[in-house]
Amino acid sequence: MRGGRHRYITTVRLLTTSDGCQIWAERYDRTLSDVIAMESEIANSVASVLSSGPPPEVSGMDTGAITLYLQARYA
Repeated sequence: MRGGRHRYITTVRLLTTSDGCQIWAERYDRTLSDVIAMESEIANSVASVLSSGPPPEVSGMDTGAITLYLQARYA
């Protein structure tokens, strides 16, 4: 492949430290020329998620509530 046709695919996930539950994830697919912009976009996205506060306390057994919460955060 030549020049900017190389693709860089990066997946970023934020997990809780207590149980490893995923609280946010995003996939980034960019060309070589967009890598620096992608780094900035990832940093801004992570900062935004972290500044929105901690996830609500949910029982580890209540997978339905966890799923709904994660879907709402993603949206």
